[in-house]
Amino acid sequence: MLKFHFSGRIVTAETSPDHIKNIEPITMEWLRNKHHKHDFREIMAVISGNCTFKLKNKCFQLNAGDIVLLDSMEQHTEGHYPDPNAVFWWGSFWTDMLRIHLWQENKIASSEIVSMGSFNDFIYHIWNELNISENEEATDEIGHIITVLINHFLRSAEKEKKFPFRNAQHEIMEKILDYIDKMPSLNCTLDSLALLAGYSKVHFQRRFTEYTGMVFREYLLRKRVDRYFKITAKQNFSLKEMAYELGFSSSAALFHWKQRNQKKFHL
Repeated sequence: MLKFHFSGRIVTAETSPDHIKNIEPITMEWLRNKHHKHDFREIMAVISGNCTFKLKNKCFQLNAGDIVLLDSMEQHTEGHYPDPNAVFWWGSFWTDMLRIHLWQENKIASSEIVSMGSFNDFIYHIWNELNISENEEATDEIGHIITVLINHFLRSAEKEKKFPFRNAQHEIMEKILDYIDKMPSLNCTLDSLALLAGYSKVHFQRRFTEYTGMVFREYLLRKRVDRYFKITAKQNFSLKEMAYELGFSSSAALFHWKQRNQKKFHL
């Protein structure tokens, strides 16, 4: 069974780059072309194997047991240069959920979305302490917390036979979720996404629920809440701009949405 052993090394955008000699041209090409950034935080951990990883134009040689903390909108390597022996764990933080991917052979072998509630806030507090103070004690704390989290996921996945799992439907759903993430106003419908996926509405709804663990309406609501908190944290959006970013036709519609969901999500 796969198991993660924390090496004691945590990499952030503030970490000094590794001195990597003689990076192969094919690896450099990969690092140049395979990168992205997004408006949520992520954790990446190397369970086995190794890879060259680029974070904000800094290159790192990552080995088994290393953890990378990726802050919002930090450009980083998308995926990993193919290594048949490497396994990577990715956790993406939403407001009250954690989206987990297990990568094998540079492919997503397993995915899961789990409700985390206030645990996400707990991780954020330790994370911020680590970035601000570079405190070794905080590094050790967050490393061991992440280790427990990863190994819990691996045990559960093994018990329920969730990996290896990858097929055409899996890839389609990944593309759909990525499409939703990048949509400027989150203004999409179940019908439009079903058409994009090439499924009937009923079939798409069933596959979507199986893949994410929630119905489409609930998924979109949670994505909207997550984006709401990220926008309000920036403090430079007008109500009209905020309404557009969240997919509402007017500021009044945004206000009514907040009223309906205030208690559930502490808006």
